[in-house]
Amino acid sequence: HVFQLLHDFHQTSDGCLLAVHHRLIVLALDQEAVQEKEGGMSSTLFTSKLLWGPELEARNNQIVEIADGLIVSVRPGSQEEADHILPSGQVLMPGMVDCHSHLALDARLPSHLGLMEDSEAKQTIRALKVLQDNLRAGITGLRSVGDRYYLDVLLRDMIEQGSLEGPWLQVAGIGMKGLHGHGYV
Repeated sequence: HVFQLLHDFHQTSDGCLLAVHHRLIVLALDQEAVQEKEGGMSSTLFTSKLLWGPELEARNNQIVEIADGLIVSVRPGSQEEADHILPSGQVLMPGMVDCHSHLALDARLPSHLGLMEDSEAKQTIRALKVLQDNLRAGITGLRSVGDRYYLDVLLRDMIEQGSLEGPWLQVAGIGMKGLHGHGYV
């Protein structure tokens, strides 16, 4: 599951105020383990090691409070205070963002560029696998810079509607290139 804290701001050296979206991935926490509390779903998670903030500051013995899919607080605490405990030795960290991706293009496959000529159905199946593999690897945000058949747009919408689990997507739709550019999408 991916949880996010939307209300964290920091100021850059040139004075700009940036919203920081901290997204944590917790694959071990199943949906039934999140408890219904007044007004919505809520749970607490203890981790002995947490990397947090823009500098990935290491924090020990932290409680992460989650309500309605959002991280509402991170504070020092003990195992006794938490609904769930991450196993010792595991580190909870913000999800990573892949800034250049094509969902239907999987470089792990032989002759992967030629696979861009596959049918819409085959590209869709490959894109679904790529989304799931990325999420399991800790990619909680992904910028798709172009996919045929508007696959990235369709999958983004399905994720936003809750009918598909995957990373947050920023999408381009069908790729375009300049006269002297390159591209297979």
